[in-house]
Amino acid sequence: MKNSLQRQKLEEEARVESQVLLESKVFSVKHDILYLEGLPTQNWYIVQHPGAVAMIPVTKKGDLLLIKQWRRPIQKIIYEIPAGCLQEGEPVEECAQRELQEEIDYKAKELISIGSFYSSPGYSTETVHLFIARELVPSSLDGDEHEAIDVEQIPVNRCLEMIDHGEIQDAKTILALLQYERWTYSNA
Repeated sequence: MKNSLQRQKLEEEARVESQVLLESKVFSVKHDILYLEGLPTQNWYIVQHPGAVAMIPVTKKGDLLLIKQWRRPIQKIIYEIPAGCLQEGEPVEECAQRELQEEIDYKAKELISIGSFYSSPGYSTETVHLFIARELVPSSLDGDEHEAIDVEQIPVNRCLEMIDHGEIQDAKTILALLQYERWTYSNA
């Protein structure tokens, strides 16, 4: 294969058989078999995800609210920004407000989009939409029953140091904090 455009054309012309292997509350896994002209059959396992939001809550003082929570797959408590999955048909801004209320007991008068990204495009369709959440007002919703979350108020510079020292290892949080730093600098 010479380049990505040739690969795209080859896959668009391929015969594809798809089968959903797993359907869960949050995502599904499908198996695609590609029959490509002149090449061996290829198998792809794709996580189909509805997408997610992740927010950087900013206090009046300018500090950030990070959460700490136990993550079973990695068997650790880690620092993250509030985040959550989109529900079918839910606008991203509504999802962002809901997740803020569930995870930190606030909603934002102002949500500022700072981009989106694919979390792992090699095997997943998940797109994460990033927001800055400002002018926070108390507002609570019941969160997911399996979540146990601690909220910590941390100065921005300390958050950046935590990335440098490996104290923040969550990719969406690292990316969002670096985007926030760029946004802050360009809007100063």
